[in-house]
Amino acid sequence: MVIPDKDDANARAQFRNLATAMKGQNQKRALAIVQLNHTGRQSANFIGGRPPFVAPLAPSPIRVGSGKPIRGAIDALTYAFHAFLFHTPREMTLRDIDEVVAQFVHGAHVVRESGFDGVQLHCAHGYLLSEFLSPKTNRRQDEYSCESPQNALRILRRIVTDIRTAEGNAGFVVGVKIGAGDYAAGRDADDQELTPSERVAVSYVSEIASWGAIDFIEISGGDYEKPDFMAASSSRPPFFARVSKAIRATLDEQCKTTPRPLIVLTGNITTPHAVEQVLIGDDGSSGCADLCGIGRMSVVCPGLPSKLNRELHEGHTSAEDAWWRTPFHPMPDLAPASSLLSWLPKIGLVGAGSSLAWYNVRMRALADGIDTDDEMGPFAAVLRMWFWFTPDDARKLCNWLAKRAVLVISFVLVVVTSLWIY
Repeated sequence: MVIPDKDDANARAQFRNLATAMKGQNQKRALAIVQLNHTGRQSANFIGGRPPFVAPLAPSPIRVGSGKPIRGAIDALTYAFHAFLFHTPREMTLRDIDEVVAQFVHGAHVVRESGFDGVQLHCAHGYLLSEFLSPKTNRRQDEYSCESPQNALRILRRIVTDIRTAEGNAGFVVGVKIGAGDYAAGRDADDQELTPSERVAVSYVSEIASWGAIDFIEISGGDYEKPDFMAASSSRPPFFARVSKAIRATLDEQCKTTPRPLIVLTGNITTPHAVEQVLIGDDGSSGCADLCGIGRMSVVCPGLPSKLNRELHEGHTSAEDAWWRTPFHPMPDLAPASSLLSWLPKIGLVGAGSSLAWYNVRMRALADGIDTDDEMGPFAAVLRMWFWFTPDDARKLCNWLAKRAVLVISFVLVVVTSLWIY
């Protein structure tokens, strides 16, 4: 969904319908919050809405995949694929930055006028706002460099300040989604100590909290060069739990006399046990976040809140209970079904989108009120995402072809005959 540049009554009506549906009709309604995002250098050729081979915007002209060393044939194929898919971005001027700030503020205004309760500013997953935070993507030497948290977060702070000025401090939620591991080329060993990258993330969140203008901060991570956020497995613990716990402890200490932003942890929260780990910890006293971000499980199990509430009331709270460690819904098997596909070289980012396509199809089917097949494979998911047909669409297409069969056959015969004659 795209925020229109100018006031568009039709788009505003569609947004208002969505906000109403999200809030529901009961008294304890949900908050409807819109995530605002600018893709930056990760705007792909052909599918990003941008004219082909026109450079996207970024803090510095560093293309996706250009910094990865080439040590073999697979690395070379990955490099070539990224070079084809992503254009080298154009370094943003100060005027470009002013325009982007204004666009985010305009987006927040459209969101509020459409009846939503707030916005979340996407500053993770390698998109534009997060590109200002990493030396991998930001080589600037001006006031928007990443030499200090204040400089790196300057564009985000300007957006937050202008939104608060325009929309007020009360009754409108402003949150931030920030990456917990996007700020260094590599990661240290997985131990109890925070990596340098994670310590930078903590410093960024601390700076954001000091503004006193943010209601919640969501912790996530990964980008198109390291797409952790696209992978999930019920056998793995919640992503970024360690750094989230450190962030929460830092903010508890920092915000002793003022309310601190709520911390939301997102990534691989697939079981009741994972929810317990996030909210109260294994020992029942020290969780790593205030809220859980559960996306994919809520798509395949739309009644998840009611299901969890029912199971808890029935006493299924024991860590030894098999249900406690069972995913809310079976996770899709997106391994290549064909033995030929499984032997193909694993090119970076290729195939990573099949998981997103699978859930995209499920969401669309849910909206259209039709059933989908849990056994749908990755290839079928990608096809159905791009070429969506409901049963009604399929029937209409068949009827259209049947009515025009004579015309189609005649056209084919004319073409074949012409080729034969000449």
